[in-house]
Amino acid sequence: MAVAAGIQRKGPLLLVVDDQPGVRRLLQEALSGEALDIHLAAGGDEALKIIKEHPPDILMVDLKMPGMSGLEVLQAAKSMGYRGEAILMTAYGEVDSPDQLKELGIHYHLTKPFDIFQLKSLLREISGLHRIS
Repeated sequence: MAVAAGIQRKGPLLLVVDDQPGVRRLLQEALSGEALDIHLAAGGDEALKIIKEHPPDILMVDLKMPGMSGLEVLQAAKSMGYRGEAILMTAYGEVDSPDQLKELGIHYHLTKPFDIFQLKSLLREISGLHRIS
């Protein structure tokens, strides 16, 4: 894998952005044994700092968060030049603006609570990894 700033990476960098600590912890634990490097952010401002310093390969962001919504995070990331994949998480089954999702390059969304095996399958599809199971 690529070496960035002297650090050996396990695989693609996944940035999980969710205001709920339990969700972040669950995803980190569930995916920790996989061929992914995982960064966590509690909100939009923190996520944008990480994206600027270490652009992720996959950005997984919650739709409804205090302060900056998931769509606002994705819009800001795109304006900063982010070109990786994006997964939108929502506890609300309907996504209000499917056209806006397409404009932002969001091809994937999951409704909470989601099945961790479904997520791993999606990450495998996105990244081409075969070790995620």
